[in-house]
Amino acid sequence: MEAQDRFDDAIERFLDYLRAERGASEHTLAAYSSDLRQALEHFVAQGLAAFDEVGAEHLLAYQATLGPPLASTTMQRKLSSLRSLLKFLKRRGSGPPADLPSARHQK
Repeated sequence: MEAQDRFDDAIERFLDYLRAERGASEHTLAAYSSDLRQALEHFVAQGLAAFDEVGAEHLLAYQATLGPPLASTTMQRKLSSLRSLLKFLKRRGSGPPADLPSARHQK
């Protein structure tokens, strides 16, 4: 399975979970989808093949791409979306092997 497909599959499973089990609105699902696909593009460009390969260094490198002109609240939302997906995958046995650091915006 191609890297893009493995990432896409994980995102779709997460969005299905949000829709079916959490009752997420279409607006919320669209925001999560957009945020996660941006992260997917970054990770594929870094040579990763699936979310289970994402480590702390990858999360920090992705966070570095989210600086200005993005508002800090937008950056936080994008990182929160990614952390939620990674936690979802980990609970199902296909996420990163270690806990990822919480990347918080410094004031």
